[in-house]
Amino acid sequence: MKPTLVYTQNVKNFVATMQLVEKRMGHDSLAMIWGRAGRGKSRTARWYAAQNDWVYLESKRDWSVMWMFQDILCAIGVPSDSLPHRKKRAFEQIIELSEEDPRPIILDEADLVGSRLLESVRDLCKTMMVPWVLVGEESLTRLMVRDRRVWSRRCASLEFQPMQIPDIITFCKEATELTMPGETAGAIQNATRGDIRLIELVLSVSETIANANKKQEVSIEMAAAAIKKVIPEKA
Repeated sequence: MKPTLVYTQNVKNFVATMQLVEKRMGHDSLAMIWGRAGRGKSRTARWYAAQNDWVYLESKRDWSVMWMFQDILCAIGVPSDSLPHRKKRAFEQIIELSEEDPRPIILDEADLVGSRLLESVRDLCKTMMVPWVLVGEESLTRLMVRDRRVWSRRCASLEFQPMQIPDIITFCKEATELTMPGETAGAIQNATRGDIRLIELVLSVSETIANANKKQEVSIEMAAAAIKKVIPEKA
């Protein structure tokens, strides 16, 4: 399979949402992107940040405030051997760099940060005056709604949905150059529940089977064999 980002409906919705976020430059705004694991949120966020020169970083479950500040500085471009070791100076340097080169920040796995660190994100957001995009699983909404000062800063929200049949057909064509009937895509969608990670694995195995049989189309029998290899029966 070719490594490629396919313009699924989720990707299209993400791009449209980020265009709304861009309009909030100069404001202390937070955007929220959430959904179940496996729906392609991180892949899309990393791709968009790289394409548009946004700052991208992933949170850590064991982050302290200082560790988070240092990771933000690294994501902005500060060498690891030049990082400050005091919270006040780290905070100030993030603000200074943002004033020199204001860029939106995408914080992935944001549901892991907890209420205390989310307050620090809010402090940075309102001081930097650039929008932050928080990406996480369903618990992110519960985390944000606990704090009115955080929740009230939302400028955009998007829930990633399961991949649908047209997306799977397109994904198959672009990643494997094989065609796929709607019936086959429907079987894959049903078995994977629209999880893009599982779909990718099923398509990879299907491609191997199709190539071995010198076929240009993924039949429902090929997909069934691939599903059996990839997904445990009790899944």
